[in-house]
Amino acid sequence: MKKLLIMLVNSLKCDTFSRLWSSAIGLYAVCKALWYGTWVRWKPGIVLCSLLLAACTSAVGETAVSGDPATVGQSLYVPSCAGCHGEQGEGFISAIPAPALNSGGTLWQQTDQQIYDWIANGKLDSNDPMPAYGNQFSEDQIWAIVAYLHTLWSEEQRAAQP
Repeated sequence: MKKLLIMLVNSLKCDTFSRLWSSAIGLYAVCKALWYGTWVRWKPGIVLCSLLLAACTSAVGETAVSGDPATVGQSLYVPSCAGCHGEQGEGFISAIPAPALNSGGTLWQQTDQQIYDWIANGKLDSNDPMPAYGNQFSEDQIWAIVAYLHTLWSEEQRAAQP
C-alpha cells in the first residue's frame, strides 16, 4: 500500500508516463475487482486512481505554457509542423511546397506577429498555402512555436528581424 501511495503522489506531476501508469493501475484494479468479486476491498484504490486520472486528464487540456517557451514550442512543432517543414525547419521535404523556416529561409525577415498570424490563421491565399492551427493551439502555444523558430536562425538573423 505504501508503494501505491508513493506512486500516486509521484503521478500528480501528470506527465505522459504517469497518466499511462495511473490508467493501467485503475484498469487493473477494476478488472481484479470484477474478476475476483473483491469490489469492496479494491474500492478505495479504484476511487484514488479515478481521481488521479481525472486530474491528469484535465491537466492535459490546459493550454498555458510552462517552462522554456522554445522547448515547449519544439515539442509542439515537431509533431504538427515537421511533416511539411522538416524537423529542423529545412523546408521542401515532401511534395508539399512548405518553405524553409530555419536560417536557410526568409521567415526571419517577418515580424513575430506575422509569423503568429500565419500559424493561427493559415496562409490560404498564397503560393505556399498552409492550414490554420489557431483551433489546435492556444495563443501561448503559438507564441512558444514562434520562440522555437527563433532558435533555428542565426544570431545575425535574430538581431535583424523586424
